[in-house]
Amino acid sequence: MVVQSYYDFASSIGFSVRLGSTKNILDKETGQKILVMKRLLCSKQGSPNLILPLTNGTRRKNGVFRCGCLTSVKFKRTDRSDNWVTDSVNFDHNHPFTTPSKIRYLPINRSISHTSKLLFSSLADVHVPVSQQAAYFSNQLGGPQNTGCMTLDINNMVRDDRIELKNYDVDLIIEEFEMKKLCALLL
Repeated sequence: MVVQSYYDFASSIGFSVRLGSTKNILDKETGQKILVMKRLLCSKQGSPNLILPLTNGTRRKNGVFRCGCLTSVKFKRTDRSDNWVTDSVNFDHNHPFTTPSKIRYLPINRSISHTSKLLFSSLADVHVPVSQQAAYFSNQLGGPQNTGCMTLDINNMVRDDRIELKNYDVDLIIEEFEMKKLCALLL
């Protein structure tokens, strides 16, 4: 609950959050890892030089937005329960926040609901292009500001579904060969 509250806070203020680090301990009774600490960072935290080092004195032009922001929040779990407390907070942003009109474009505010995924999948099954899917969805919800996702998010969902389907097909082929091999051994 505390972690979700921080996501909501960041979303309303105008900055995006990413997971920085976690700490797990091993439960000796069950042998499973238990998450006991989580550090959330501003998505602009870090140095761009550490992410993409220079090659031959030049850097490829891409969307690196890190600027060394120091904002972070550390949450700890209390007594292995589901209760989380804020351990440390640093709100030293060194960059301007996203303007209110652009907050909906932050990754923290973009998601595709399960119902929308089903709609997009059914439209993709009948070969409706993603751009038309996004336009239809936008019209149904009263404009792009109400969709909660962008065309890029829909494209990524379609790509992930294709990859999952290919992996599923490979698994079916492997299973079929194993069945044939088993049948050949029995004969």
